[in-house]
Parts: sequence; structure tokens; C-alpha cells
Amino acid sequence: MIPLILQMLDADSLLAKAIYHHQRKEYPEAIELYKEAIALDSSRVMPWFALGLVYHEVDSLPEARRAYEKAFALSPDDPKPLFNIGITYEEEGNILMAIESYRRALSVNPLYSKALFNLGLDFRELEMPDSAEFYLKRAVRADPKYHEAWYRLAALYAERGKTADALMALSKAMEINPGYALLAKEDSAFVNLWDDARFKRLVR
Repeated sequence: MIPLILQMLDADSLLAKAIYHHQRKEYPEAIELYKEAIALDSSRVMPWFALGLVYHEVDSLPEARRAYEKAFALSPDDPKPLFNIGITYEEEGNILMAIESYRRALSVNPLYSKALFNLGLDFRELEMPDSAEFYLKRAVRADPKYHEAWYRLAALYAERGKTADALMALSKAMEINPGYALLAKEDSAFVNLWDDARFKRLVR
């Protein structure tokens, strides 16, 4: 029992040091210390997830994914590692694998608004507006205060010629963050609304 307690204390000490270096952006030191903590106790989620974050921050994306997968295996009710895996694929330009990862995250938590939002953006990039609209609408239903999702939904509606829906969604975004008024006046997604009297009243 005593050796096990000492091992746990050693792992905690290494983890504390790793976090210290991580916060100071001393990434090589943080990586080595997270690895040492994992070597002493590989059953804890936090060191694996944190190791994924460090690898992600230094653009070692395959290594980040492996660490995130380990974290998810240890905590299969948490969608965040899968969401982060999706982001790594986006950063590599692999939208299809990003979509697969976000859908995996949604299989864990169907109301995970960040995954829903990113799926909406990815499908918009793939020029699949019906799917983009579907996921952005789900994102704002999951989190009605998600102002960026409301804004992106408004932009998508505007591009699709759904003026009333665009004005409604933009109004929702502006209720939470009034700064979207200025952004919409300069965003080419809204170009077809710039001369619309209702749009002008909304963003004045």
C-alpha cells in the first residue's frame, strides 16, 4: 500500500510540474513531465488530455490525436477529446475526418453545441448548405446563448436568400453581442441585405 501511495504522490508532483511548464509555454519540459506522470499512472484522464493539448499547441497533431484518444478511452462519457481530434483534422485541412470526429463527439453528447457548430461550418465549407443549416440550427437550440452560432446561421440564411430568417438570427446574435451589427455591415455574406430597410434599421 505504501509504495502505491508514494507512486501516486510522485505522479501528482510530476503533474504539478508539468502544468507549471505548460502554463509558461515551456512545451518540451511539459511534454516530458506529462509523459513521466503517465508512466507512473496511465489510468488518469487529465495527464493524457493535457499531453494532447501540448502536442496540439506545438502542431504535433498525430501525437495530439493519440493522446486525446487515450483520454477518451479512459473517460468515454466526455466528448471533449473527440472534439479536439476534430479540430486537429481541420487544421490539417481534412474536413471529412473532422466531420467524423465531431459526429463521434455527438454520439457521446447529442447536445454538444461546439461540435454541432463546427459541423455547420464544415458543411458550409463543403458547399452543402442544407446540412450546414441543419447543424447550425441544432447548435442554437442546444445553446440559445451561442451568439457566434446565431451569427453564422444568419450569414447562411442571407446567402440562401432567406431574408426573414437571416434578420431573425442576426437579431438573436446582436441581443447577446451587439458588436455583430458592425460585422454584418462589412460581411459579404450579407451583401444582398445591405440595401434592405429592415437590415439597415437592425444594424444602425
